[in-house]
Parts: sequence; C-alpha cells; structure tokens
Amino acid sequence: MADTRDAATRRASRVTLVIGALAALMEGYDLQAAGVGGAKIAKEFALNSSQMGMVFTSNTTGLFLGAAVGGWLADRIGRKWVLALSLIVFGVFTVGSALANNYEMLVLMRFLTGLGLGGALPNLVSIVAESGPAEQRATRVTIITAFMPLGGVLSNLVVLASGSDLDWRVIFHFGGWPPILIGLAALALLPESATFLHHRREREQGVAAAGRRDTWSVLFREGRARSTLLLWITFFLTLLVLYMLLNWLPMLLSSKGFSRPETLIINMLFAAGGSLGSVVLAVAMTRLNRRYVLLGTYLAMGAALFALAAVGHEMVAASLVGIVVGFFVMGAQLVLYGLSATLYPGHVRGTGVGWGVAVGRLGSVAGPALAAAILAGGRSGSDVIMSILPAIAVATVTVMLLVWRAPPQGG
Repeated sequence: MADTRDAATRRASRVTLVIGALAALMEGYDLQAAGVGGAKIAKEFALNSSQMGMVFTSNTTGLFLGAAVGGWLADRIGRKWVLALSLIVFGVFTVGSALANNYEMLVLMRFLTGLGLGGALPNLVSIVAESGPAEQRATRVTIITAFMPLGGVLSNLVVLASGSDLDWRVIFHFGGWPPILIGLAALALLPESATFLHHRREREQGVAAAGRRDTWSVLFREGRARSTLLLWITFFLTLLVLYMLLNWLPMLLSSKGFSRPETLIINMLFAAGGSLGSVVLAVAMTRLNRRYVLLGTYLAMGAALFALAAVGHEMVAASLVGIVVGFFVMGAQLVLYGLSATLYPGHVRGTGVGWGVAVGRLGSVAGPALAAAILAGGRSGSDVIMSILPAIAVATVTVMLLVWRAPPQGG
C-alpha cells in the first residue's frame, strides 16, 4: 500500500513538472512574441516609438495585476485552478491579439493576455516547488523556469523558419492555442498542491489561523519584512532590465544596422543564453556559496550590458555578447524565482511569491516605457542600454543584503 502511494506521488510529481515546463515554455514564447513581431506590427498600424511602447507596457501592466491577484487567490481557492484558468485566459487573448484589426484593440488584447500570464507564473512556481521534496524545491523551480527562455528561442525560430514574408499574426496564433490546451490538461491531470490542501483542512478544522492572516502579515510580520522589501527591490530592478531587452532588443539591434535575420539570430542566442544561465546559476547556487554566485552574476550582468552598448555592427561579437547578456540577465531573474520560493512558509507561499513577482512586474512596465521615452527623445539604442546600468548597481547591493543575512523560511 505504501509503495502504491509512493508511486502515485512520484507520478503526480512528474506530471506537475511536465505541465509546468510546457506552461513556462509558452510563457517565454509570449514574452518575446511582440518583440520579434514588433517591426511588422509598427509598419501595419503606422506606430511610432511611443505607441509601440504602449503595446509592450500594456502587456506588462497586465502581468503586474495578474501576478498580484493570482498568488493571493491561489492561497484561497487552490493553485491548480488558478494556474489552469490563467493559462486558458492567457491563450484566449493571445489568439485575440492575432485577430486585432487596429492599434487600440491590440493594446487591449495584450493587456488581457498579460493578466492571464501574470496569474499563471506565481502559481506555476508555487505548485512545482511544492510537488517534490523540500530539498529539491529551488532545483525544480529552476528546471521549469529554464523553459521560459527556451520559449523565446522558439518564437525566434518560428520567424526565422517562416522567412521575411511571415504575417506577425501567425506568431500570436502559434503562441495562443497551446496554452489553452495546457490549461485544459492542467484541469484534468494536475494534482492540487499538497501544502494548500493540508492548510485548508487545518482552517476547516479550526486548527490553524494561518489562512486568515491578511496580506500585510504574510509579507511583513514574523521577521519577513526585511526579506520582502529586499526581494521586491531586486525583482523590480532585474525585471526592468530584462523586459526592456525582451521587448526592445530586436529594434535596438536594427538601429545598429543589423538585418532582420541577423537580429533574430542574436535575439535567439540571447534567449538560449538565458536558458543555459538559469541552469548553470541554479547548480552554482546549490553547490557554491550563493552570496558570491549572486555577486558575480550581477557584476557580470553590468559588464555584459556595457559591452552590448559598445558593440558595433559586428555579427560575431554581437552574437557572443548576446549570449552572455542572456546568460546573466535571464539567469538572474530565474534564480530569483527559485530563491523567493524559499523565503515564505508553505501556507502563504503563493501570496509571498505572487507579490514578489507582481512588484517585479512593475519593473517590467517601467523598462519598456523607459526605452520608449529615450528613443522618442532621439537617443540611440546604445543610450537605452547605458541608461539601465545604474539599476544593475543598485540590484547588486540589494540582492547581497537579501542573501547575506536573511535565512530561508520556507516550509
């Protein structure tokens, strides 16, 4: 009997990991879809830099709201249900983006896509983290989040394989239908988080009052205030840099004289570097002193971005720099997801991770908006990249403060 239960548990854990990886793949695909299709979108609707900035920031605004609400809601009604429904919403409105026939409709569809995408991510992190042994929590989260930059590789491959005549709407069709199917599969196959079910039973029996804690208590009491604030600042600044690059990198490379195929190749290498970075940095975090790993990551990120700003129209150099930038920028963000899952007890992990991701999403709104404002002012793509170096400097300080004194509180 015990062997049967153990086998069922292992099977459920594998199903959760597979569904989580597929969901992360499609989330990563969408995060670069608008960027790789940006030039054709701008041409069809005759959009300037400010209007393209609105297309990008409408999506990331939805990400912020979805992440804030999704984690909170999941701690109350179940992570499986919120994750599955978020994926379906994400897919439906991605298809809606492909059907948009004017600028205003496209902005609305991208905002609603962001709501679903934002609601999915914190629950994806939480449910995968809780589906295996506690000592494997950060590793499991890193495995599935490594699929996010692979999704970015996929979006670039779709465009490269289809040639220069590809309609940008095909990019969104390709990215919209799979999340709907994954969401339905999650409803049918995904087990609910054992941690959520355990604490729900305690609440029903009156054993624990933890489920009745308000959000403020979850985030700022019992010694978590310092960790929460440092996590928020680090998330905000890291995602500011990441989303500026996810949305604007193809157009910034075009401004340096790279052709569309060259731009797509460099952008794809940026995403591939991110997938590699997430795995390598996660392994390094478990085997080496995480303080020094994170310090080296953020210092290397700043150096790589400086090199990206300085590189000219040289394909080999730009490709190598793109890989290194992706390795450290995406790798740092994905390691933060794994780290955040260790900072909060299981019964409030959805809320804690959700709010960390949500505040990070404010950075994802600020980054593309900042790039749009700089470009609209007549500055160059290199100026855009140089403008984010101070953010890296501050993030280096905050992440070191986070890991230097704040012990994990997960359970």
